[in-house]
Amino acid sequence: MWANRNGYPVREREALRFLAERLYNAPRPFYLPDAVWVRFIGADAHVLSQMALILREYERMTGEQRPDYFTRQAVYVRAFYQRDALPPNGTGNNEQNPPTLSSYETAWLAWQLFKKVGDEATAARVEKLATTADENSVQTLDDLCWQTIFLCEVGRDKYADRIKANVERIKREQKPDGSWSYRFNDKPAEFATATALFALAKAGLTVDDPVVRKGVVYLLTHQKPFGAWNTDGQPYEAFNTPFKETQLTLMALAELFPNEPPAKGWTDGKQPTRIRSESVDTVLADMIAVWDKPMPTVLKQLRQLAQTKEPLVRWEAVNALCRLADEGSVDIFLKALSDDTLMVRRAAAQALRELITRRPNTDAARKAIAGVVAALRSPDVKVRRAALRVVHQHFRWLAKLPEFTEQMLAMAQRDPDAIARLQAVQALSQWWVWNDNFAVRARILDVVLNGLADERADPRVLWALRETLYNICDEDVQYVYAFWVPELPREEDRKAALAYFERLMALQAQKIARVLEGGTTFQKRQVLMALTEFPIVRAWNVHDQIERNFYRIGNDLDAIDFRGAAADILEPVIVKLLDDPDPFVRQRALVLSSYLRSADGRPRLANAIVRLIADADSDVRLLALQAHKLFPFGGNHVQYGIDPRRYPTSPNFNDETLPSLMHLLDGRANGLPEGVRNEVQANALRILAEFGDRLKERADIAQTVKALAQSADPQVRAAAFEVARFLPQLHADPEFHAIVVAALQSPGPNAARRAAVKLAISVNAIGHTEAVSTALDRLVQSERKEDIADLLALARTDPSVRDDVRLVPLLEKALTLADGDLRTQALTLLRQSKVHASNPALRLVLQQVASTADDGMKQLVQQILDGATSSKRDPEKALDFEYFRVRVQPLLAVVGGDGRSCFSCHANQSVFNLRPPDVSGNFPEEVSHHNFRSMLRVIDLDNPENSLVLKKPTTEVPHCGGKRWESKEHPAYQAILLWLNGARVKQGEALGKQDNL
Repeated sequence: MWANRNGYPVREREALRFLAERLYNAPRPFYLPDAVWVRFIGADAHVLSQMALILREYERMTGEQRPDYFTRQAVYVRAFYQRDALPPNGTGNNEQNPPTLSSYETAWLAWQLFKKVGDEATAARVEKLATTADENSVQTLDDLCWQTIFLCEVGRDKYADRIKANVERIKREQKPDGSWSYRFNDKPAEFATATALFALAKAGLTVDDPVVRKGVVYLLTHQKPFGAWNTDGQPYEAFNTPFKETQLTLMALAELFPNEPPAKGWTDGKQPTRIRSESVDTVLADMIAVWDKPMPTVLKQLRQLAQTKEPLVRWEAVNALCRLADEGSVDIFLKALSDDTLMVRRAAAQALRELITRRPNTDAARKAIAGVVAALRSPDVKVRRAALRVVHQHFRWLAKLPEFTEQMLAMAQRDPDAIARLQAVQALSQWWVWNDNFAVRARILDVVLNGLADERADPRVLWALRETLYNICDEDVQYVYAFWVPELPREEDRKAALAYFERLMALQAQKIARVLEGGTTFQKRQVLMALTEFPIVRAWNVHDQIERNFYRIGNDLDAIDFRGAAADILEPVIVKLLDDPDPFVRQRALVLSSYLRSADGRPRLANAIVRLIADADSDVRLLALQAHKLFPFGGNHVQYGIDPRRYPTSPNFNDETLPSLMHLLDGRANGLPEGVRNEVQANALRILAEFGDRLKERADIAQTVKALAQSADPQVRAAAFEVARFLPQLHADPEFHAIVVAALQSPGPNAARRAAVKLAISVNAIGHTEAVSTALDRLVQSERKEDIADLLALARTDPSVRDDVRLVPLLEKALTLADGDLRTQALTLLRQSKVHASNPALRLVLQQVASTADDGMKQLVQQILDGATSSKRDPEKALDFEYFRVRVQPLLAVVGGDGRSCFSCHANQSVFNLRPPDVSGNFPEEVSHHNFRSMLRVIDLDNPENSLVLKKPTTEVPHCGGKRWESKEHPAYQAILLWLNGARVKQGEALGKQDNL
């Protein structure tokens, strides 16, 4: 649109028209009177103002006016600027991947919005904030450029001196090749170069200026073959897409090279002055070219052709009249709803929608509304279906018309035609979105929920009803709680916004709770399916639900999340469902419990969930364990999303919790088969361990744990040892010491033995007894490679074990054995443990290893001996390329449970950019070298386990691809870690099959 503002004609007219309607219809009611927001981004005031600027230019070009759009966009932005200083880094930057938005860019956009709606007072306020901000407000070159653009917009003469000083500074920051960087003295980027040129152009410089000319040449020579601009490997954006660079480059070039004479309207006056009638082809060609208001004779021809016998001609004539929103064609459009050709009926529906939207409050619009409502009541199903296309998309302005609302609710309830009813139901989800009338929203919920009780309904209608219920409840709450509300500066606005939002959630909760408590069995099952099985988002599969932690789908971090009063309403209902005799209900109730994940302190729900780890249904047990992670009794909550408020501060346990867990530990009480009983006891013990030191005074628990530590099942014994850490009664009990010794003397690696090692090392009162100490010493001196590998793995992954001096003999043995894998594992541990790396005996062994090792291993050993940092290591020498190619690279191509591999997302990532294998599944040499170099960007040679390539798949840090590996013990994690620690591949070694990435 900025290029069009500078005189360039629009080429892709249909695409622009569609996108403009998308922007007109994107806002939805916010939780302040008359305000709107958009639910797909956190950059609140910025995006509202940006959308307004785009559509301001669109209306300049088309001549259309929708003033209420801009008025409502301005409400939130006005509230946003009720502050005493510019916000830091634009808006929504709690989540922003760099580059962050400049506060001056946001101010530039907002100032123009306020001028558009005639709010001079707030425009002056924005100007004052931007022009009185201190020097610290300019943190980047981007800030400097946008400050310059803002000053030029609001007062070129008034701020001439500041503009001149900024221009000189921008020119000084140009790099020798003509580019600019986003930050001062940083790497160049095309979007930063374009922003600098746009600022210089706004300041009045032309291409005759040498600095400008040099920058233009840089941009023109960096255009991609496909026409866009996209900086290869630029360091600022997490996802390397051409959007930002191309947008700003076109704005800068259009400002510097305006088109003369400027184009006018859609077609720049190049549309036909008559519709030729020589053939159908010429008629169609001429009608397709009509976009701007035509001559009266052409308009008359179009109206006539819309009623001709040839379907293609009728269709294209209606399309042309639709583009014109022709007020004189209402009867033609209404008649075309009964056309015998589907494409004409659909075109007529769109034409009626656009006429009502673009010609509001006119006689033609009122006539169209009445005609569409009548068509919706037609006995002819074909006409009703066609009329429903009016509310298929982009009908924001129609959703508040009472006559449409009443008819849509009626059709969704009882239209005899399944397809018509399905269309009406689908429209209700958008009706909900665009309506801020609570009474209407309540009626929509009633129609949807009551429809789910209709056992005779067509399956397609039930499907639509379920999808609509899910869509209604699936608000992007983290954007509200993390950005749109917190960034309002006035407390009264924040309180009012949250109160409105939570009142809306409470309405949903009340209606849903009523059905789940008192509905028919059929209706309850349909509602549970709607809320937990929305098939476009998640197919029902227990293991899939667990892998995704119920709600995580790719980049969609924000599933349904009831807070405040809504959570209070639903909690007792879900607790009751968790006790339902039907496993179908219990399974889905466990998923439903995840929608209360942000509610503060839910002991009643948490206890009910834990009871189900002993359920007779195996799927219920699995889901209960996963649900418990959202309501733990201690430790960290499951990481989720970007809302810092979502972690509860009140406990999830009460006086009933420990007795309930003790009941689960009593195998006689639950009456389950032995295998299941062992599973239940092990899981109950792990949950009990979450109470930690709160268990110290519980002698009864100590006796139960002591008994379970003698279980025949190694998982039960291991879990019992974990709880024993917090039970001092057992620390001085010789009988318990004997139990620990027996576990340490187990003939092979198992969970109980590892847990006994951890207990002996972490609790001195146990580990320093003669019997336990002797058993532990014998174990760490074992000659068996499987024992050595098992203990090294435990030490590497458990900080409480890692530095214990009793591991020194184990490390000496691992370093001196003729086994490369064991040596690499030992070196990995030495890099993690400064205590061991400083041990004189181990340093002597390291010197012996270095004397016979290859260059890569010698460099690693020498680093440990010298205490050097990874910055002194040559990564291409330290890391074996062949190991990467044979062992690591194929792991990245393994498809996970979500049907994606690492290449699915990282093919367009700028930091960790991966090139996929060829069609035969092989990696050409140059591809492997590219991926190897790319991997170097996301590793930490000084602290390998701090490498992003390991932390992201385990979700230690946020990862758009979700959790790929359940723990650090995953084979893929271990393979990459070994590589980072210097593992090498023998000549000719091939990769075996890699599963379960």
